[in-house]
Amino acid sequence: MRNLRYEHGIALALVLWFVAAMSLLVAGIVSHARVDLKLAQVHAAQSVAVAAGDGATLLFLADLIREEESDGQFILEHSNTYQVGFKRVVLTALPSEALLNLRTVSVDVLQNLLMKRGINVLEAETVSADIGSWRNELKSEGRRDSVLRTLEDILLAPGVDRRIYDAFRDHIYVGPVTQNRGEPPSIFMPRFIKDILIEANRFTEEELNLVPLDTVLLSSSRSLRVDAIIEHSGKKWLRRQWIKRGARTGSAIRWKSWRVEPARIYLDQAL
Repeated sequence: MRNLRYEHGIALALVLWFVAAMSLLVAGIVSHARVDLKLAQVHAAQSVAVAAGDGATLLFLADLIREEESDGQFILEHSNTYQVGFKRVVLTALPSEALLNLRTVSVDVLQNLLMKRGINVLEAETVSADIGSWRNELKSEGRRDSVLRTLEDILLAPGVDRRIYDAFRDHIYVGPVTQNRGEPPSIFMPRFIKDILIEANRFTEEELNLVPLDTVLLSSSRSLRVDAIIEHSGKKWLRRQWIKRGARTGSAIRWKSWRVEPARIYLDQAL
């Protein structure tokens, strides 16, 4: 009798162990399934944002041609709305000269920008000074144009991490060293950037408001940053492209994309 009870105890323990093991296995499978489902939903939403954003950008490029050919009768706003399929796309365009050129912007302007984007004063001062030294080093070695080609290259500078990059990415671009020197600010320059330049004593309010009339046309710009904002599945997505003059082979559109960024969740309401 004692042996039979012992055997029953072992059998019960094995059953309980098997049930526990199966529960863990099922929980793991369910967890992976949930993750896979969420990833699939994100990729699907991203695909919708890419399709709608790229479609709206093509419509905007067609409007740019219309503006060029209208002799001032049709003027594009910097913010426009397009309907692409069932999606409403808010598209904003900024000339590159309305942003800060990473190759030429002064260290004190970089510092002000970082502080306004939430970086503490000491770190902003240190990082901006390091970026200035890094640019000077690249220039003296003749490597500036080969190393500093896109905004992501700022991550090569000492002290720059993803936080710093995120603070820069919506307000800075990489352009020719000669660009912007001696030129008036763009009428499309965001208020946020204007305030930074004023605080750094680079311009006065009056100088920023004295804009030549020939700069009011987006189609007169060298290059444009085009942001398409799409709402899908309860989130806003940003699809960003950089365009410049020059038709692609076989295309009637006289502008082309030279840089396209992956669609991402749109968090900053002050682009």
